[in-house]
Amino acid sequence: GIGRVYYMSDLFTSGNVALPILESADIEVAQIPEEAVWQGASLE
Repeated sequence: GIGRVYYMSDLFTSGNVALPILESADIEVAQIPEEAVWQGASLE
């Protein structure tokens, strides 16, 4: 199954319907700042 979902902060706006679904399924949701994505930061 899915254990963790990463999202880029500027694309994850309020009113997102996926967040409650993921949280109710005990899936960890991790925010990645846009700057870190473009700099190739490690997800760990």
